[in-house]
Amino acid sequence: MTDTRFYRSVRLAALCLCFCAGLSSTQASAQADGDALPEDRAFELYQEAADDFKARNFAAAVAKLERAYELFPKAIILIKLAEGLEHLGHIEEAQARFADVEPEDEEMRLRVAASLRRLGIQLARPVSVSILTPGLSDVRVVLDGLDLGRSAPAVIEIPRGRHVLQLFKPGYEVFVVDPFEVKGSATVVVEAVLVPLRYPVSVHLGPPSRGTTVMLDGSPVSLSRSEDPAFARIEATLGEHTLTCLEPDGSSRSHSFSVTMQGKAAVSCIDDGAASRVLGLSLAIGGSVIFAAGTGLLVWHAVDVDFAARNNLEIEYEAIPHRDIIGPSMMGAGVALSLLSLLFLLDDDESGEAGVALRPSWAPSSAGGVWGLAGRF
Repeated sequence: MTDTRFYRSVRLAALCLCFCAGLSSTQASAQADGDALPEDRAFELYQEAADDFKARNFAAAVAKLERAYELFPKAIILIKLAEGLEHLGHIEEAQARFADVEPEDEEMRLRVAASLRRLGIQLARPVSVSILTPGLSDVRVVLDGLDLGRSAPAVIEIPRGRHVLQLFKPGYEVFVVDPFEVKGSATVVVEAVLVPLRYPVSVHLGPPSRGTTVMLDGSPVSLSRSEDPAFARIEATLGEHTLTCLEPDGSSRSHSFSVTMQGKAAVSCIDDGAASRVLGLSLAIGGSVIFAAGTGLLVWHAVDVDFAARNNLEIEYEAIPHRDIIGPSMMGAGVALSLLSLLFLLDDDESGEAGVALRPSWAPSSAGGVWGLAGRF
């Protein structure tokens, strides 16, 4: 049915009402004052909505058609209103409006039935939902308590209706949308900003009289003193961080540390490097002395054996027996202590991590192979 049918019906109804208005003094008075009839105003709104349709301004057309239908509830107005809602992508509302239409003739009935079939097909399809997680990836998506096996950011097809959407990522608060309404024909966009969780980190500051302050990743951070006055607590997110300790004399030290899900990170502002260096030097000196002593015993034994061999003498008495065994053993112990001292002497970098790592290493040789120590400096 064309819109002309509506215009003719509106004009005829208006003429009849105007004729009847002449029999009513109240109606005649109202017309004399220039008041428009509801039908006339509805007709004007319908015409304006038609122009909005041509300009594809469907939001304005829908607003005018809703007002027109309130003034003059004709089937053709309701049909145009439903079509406007469909153009806006509000297909659930459009279907409800089409279902309320009471066709005035067969042509109108067929038009409404075709629209309902078309909308029914659209409503049977899922809706594309684009889940955005700015700055994050590998975010687990759970819908109505079921893990979808997808990671955001992603575009997911979700059935229409009311749902509960949850987004999970270790180290972040759970992002929840409840209720999550999935409807319309356009892609639904969910922009999820996940809030990072903060875990406690123990900081060894020394006595409060030191006046040490700290910065976390270049920004000042508040300290919460624990029961032990030499320690304080800060909060940090998962991952790698840098803690800078600022002393009253202007000196500073930076330490790198990691925060894990266990939340047991600890860092110290106290310079423990001096004790490590003293211990390392002690081990190095001790190892050198023992190595030198073992070398001396071995040389002494070799000199005695050589002298006895050249003079056809037999060694019956040794001031220190078994020097050929004790000497190499002491040399090996001295080397071991010297290597051990490296773990302390080189464990003093600014990151607070070990600067050297020693591990057994197998090296092939003509005799088959030999074990040694491999170092990382």
